[in-house]
Amino acid sequence: MPLGPSARHGYTQRMGAWIVASDTHSMAAAEPLAHLMTGSGRQALQWILDPELRVGGLLLSPDLWDEDFSLLLHQFRKLRPGSPVHLLIEDDETDPEHPALDARVRVHLGLSEPISADHLEPFLARQSTIQQASAVPRLGILNEGAFVGVPVSDFEHCEALIFDLHLKMAGGKFLRLLNAHEENPWEQLRKYRDRGLTHVYVVREALERNLLAIRLFRDAITSRSSKSSAAWSEIQAAHSIRELSVLMAQLSTIQDVDATFWNRSRELLASFRAALAVEGSIPRGEQARRWIGRSRLLEHSISTFTVAALIGRPLQFTREDNFLHLAMAALYHDIALLDLDADIHDEKAASRLTGRTRERYLEHPARSAQYLASTLNADPVVVQAVLFHHWRRDGSGTEYRGIPRTHTVPRLAEIIGISEDCVRFLARRPTLDPQTLPTEFIPKVEQRFSVEILDGMRAALIHPRA
Repeated sequence: MPLGPSARHGYTQRMGAWIVASDTHSMAAAEPLAHLMTGSGRQALQWILDPELRVGGLLLSPDLWDEDFSLLLHQFRKLRPGSPVHLLIEDDETDPEHPALDARVRVHLGLSEPISADHLEPFLARQSTIQQASAVPRLGILNEGAFVGVPVSDFEHCEALIFDLHLKMAGGKFLRLLNAHEENPWEQLRKYRDRGLTHVYVVREALERNLLAIRLFRDAITSRSSKSSAAWSEIQAAHSIRELSVLMAQLSTIQDVDATFWNRSRELLASFRAALAVEGSIPRGEQARRWIGRSRLLEHSISTFTVAALIGRPLQFTREDNFLHLAMAALYHDIALLDLDADIHDEKAASRLTGRTRERYLEHPARSAQYLASTLNADPVVVQAVLFHHWRRDGSGTEYRGIPRTHTVPRLAEIIGISEDCVRFLARRPTLDPQTLPTEFIPKVEQRFSVEILDGMRAALIHPRA
């Protein structure tokens, strides 16, 4: 949903408040309400879709996990053709094959110069020096047949035009005012605005070509080989995560997971594995902690899968078959909860269940495993891992009737178990720095899991040279 009136009023008091969408950069020192900053792509999309929100431009990380960055770019360009878009990159020494540094890609997508993490704060500080405007709602886009009317104020931060700009004359004809690629157009446009001009016009066909280029770029993410580029690998991994999120969001009952759905999941998980396998892109240490921190933005099952995938790598779950066993088990470990008539969003919610609802909750590992075996013909290794994913060595997990606490469960079940515990731990402490996970989280679960599994988590979180 768009911002409410009170929130919008605060933000629109500043002409040129930028939308900063990145889950790896923060601006704690930024002046309140100076810019719209979020680590959630979904929140960024809400701001983009608010037609009255006045923004200077978009600073966009290409590897956001919870929303497709090409969708954000597409929607922003569609609704705000005159506002600049910069991609955020990690630093000045980013992989030279990073798409944000490819001049041809930038031209096709209509992107301004990329901004590195080192330059983010100075860049935003410069934008904040622009004179404040009154809290007047942004004017809307106009439909003039072959032309699209864009509010003049949208070009205030534009460094160079990506479209020809036209004036609409009194007789209804359109006269070209500025050519595409002209730099610093605001110097001239401001004079027209001061005389009362509200809109300038771009040719609709040119805008559609730009939007098509963005859609083609999105389609190319999965088809392009990432073997030589860790940056492309990061984007492809994020793309797979987002596609999985969209896929899982379609589920409402356990019957929704049929063979077609199951196989589509395997395809996306295989794509994720291929992206992880790129030399130089395997998440370790700081990067793994960042990925685990990002998992807080995702739904429970996808978050559990993400953490399990990171832990599984040092435990040699790297071959396609055993990685897919781990991934499918982690993704569908709670599938039977779809049929539970209750919102089980955390451990406290589960503890408040009573009667038959509580019984069905306690049965969900067994019912999930049974469905995977009987309906989806899942591998027995996957079925067994799902069956025992609540088992804990200290007896703190869900009871399993007729099974001794000393029963030896497979490593796969323990990986899912520690991943699920990690996800719930992060959910209870939303401001926790993932850097502290080795010291904050692991000591709390040392009695629940085998030494091997704990070592696997340490190996994922702590770089060997640390």
